[in-house]
Amino acid sequence: MGIATQGNKKENIAINNTKIHGAAMQGIKIYSAEPPPPPTLIAEFNYTGGIQNVTLQAGKYLLECWGANGGNGGTNIDYSDIGWGGTGGYSNQNIVLTSNTTLYVCVGGAGGNGNGRGNVAWGGDGTISIGGKAGYNNSQGYGRAGYGGDAYNLNSYSAGGGGGATHISVSSGLLNNSTVRTNIFIVAGGGGGGAGQSTINSGNGGGTNGGNGQPSGAGGGGLSSGGSTQGNAGSNSKPDGSSSGAGVGATGANGLSSGYNAGGAGGGGWFGGGGGNNSGGSGVTSGGYPGGGGSGYINTSKGTGATIRNDQTGYVAKPTTDNNGYARIYKI
Repeated sequence: MGIATQGNKKENIAINNTKIHGAAMQGIKIYSAEPPPPPTLIAEFNYTGGIQNVTLQAGKYLLECWGANGGNGGTNIDYSDIGWGGTGGYSNQNIVLTSNTTLYVCVGGAGGNGNGRGNVAWGGDGTISIGGKAGYNNSQGYGRAGYGGDAYNLNSYSAGGGGGATHISVSSGLLNNSTVRTNIFIVAGGGGGGAGQSTINSGNGGGTNGGNGQPSGAGGGGLSSGGSTQGNAGSNSKPDGSSSGAGVGATGANGLSSGYNAGGAGGGGWFGGGGGNNSGGSGVTSGGYPGGGGSGYINTSKGTGATIRNDQTGYVAKPTTDNNGYARIYKI
């Protein structure tokens, strides 16, 4: 520091015409800190029912994914006892690409709604009330959601299908593809399907563990290690998440007899949610049980990030208003 002092007197010595707070700085250049540039949105992906792709140059990127919502259960015409489907999860990941890379994006579709009450005429052909169909990237099978249970009786209500998971990989395909799973970057789980004539909660998708449907007869959320937490869901020859393989969202139990309202389907995810049981014949005032949400996933070997359910701190609301999944990529 070029500061000359004499007793308590301090003199300013100008060097290179630079003074800072009365002290001359020798040969030091002062720079103002430049803020980093804001992330640049370079790609958005809405639900299309197919695989989409984008080729990125080497660099740093932020990936964001939202799973699809589960379908609603069948209900009275006034919606007084509707079983709402669970909300899809949110996942994000920061990655570094060292060369030009093509990423394949599969956006999950919303679970179909149950379409009301069954109608099987005595002695006649009649019609059945079909449960909600599963969202894309998630019908029954690896990486997919389940179908909502069907209703086979006039006094039984059908249930909602599970929401599809959204994922990004360097391989093209659904989550039932082992190569896709090996090369995965990120997964956001889908929400569980609502039960027939029921107001109890479906499981939300996302998070290391998907959300459980409520109460105990409902489907369990998909776990990070596979299966679901509630093993009594999805009976009547319908597979349940507790015994399923990687990514399977289970189908809800059918309402086979009068008063047996159908169970909601499990959401798709890295591991799918369990399907809900039917209401057990307690009458049409007793709803079925909803499905559990599918789990999310971050491949930490490819980058850091988080997977979060709608009911957890840090969840980011999906920027679109439909029930399908969504994904976007930023350059950072």
